[in-house]
Amino acid sequence: MTRARHVIEAFSAERLRTLRRERRLSQEQLARSVAETASDSAVTRERLKIVAYEGGTRRPAAKALHALAAALGVKAAELLDPEAPMTVELLRALRNLTQGQVAAHLGITQARYSQLESGQAQLDHQRREQLAELLRVPLPALDKLLAARGQEQP
Repeated sequence: MTRARHVIEAFSAERLRTLRRERRLSQEQLARSVAETASDSAVTRERLKIVAYEGGTRRPAAKALHALAAALGVKAAELLDPEAPMTVELLRALRNLTQGQVAAHLGITQARYSQLESGQAQLDHQRREQLAELLRVPLPALDKLLAARGQEQP
């Protein structure tokens, strides 16, 4: 079974490039900081990802976004396009949570939570309160984000 990797659509290639250059890091140096091991093949894979991220041909998943942010000494939000709309998915990614982790917290399946993010499912009031607390947003703000996905909340 393959695990879905949700990329961060709000990622900004320009912000990554700017922050890396401000720190006077080469793509290779950043790759060494991000790579999970020091092996040449792991560093090469990370460098190729960074080239693609900066070139705008690829966007990182949440885990990679947080690894890049940590290597650059910034918060993950600083690697996002400030004009990008906020979504429930983006809030979850910024908290470095997987859909499975959120679903477990809410006591629902990962599939149901995925449907929530895509606007195909709703949550009852109690679970919306739990989600708002987990994502650290006021309930009215969460409800507004959910409504923007085409959902009507009870």
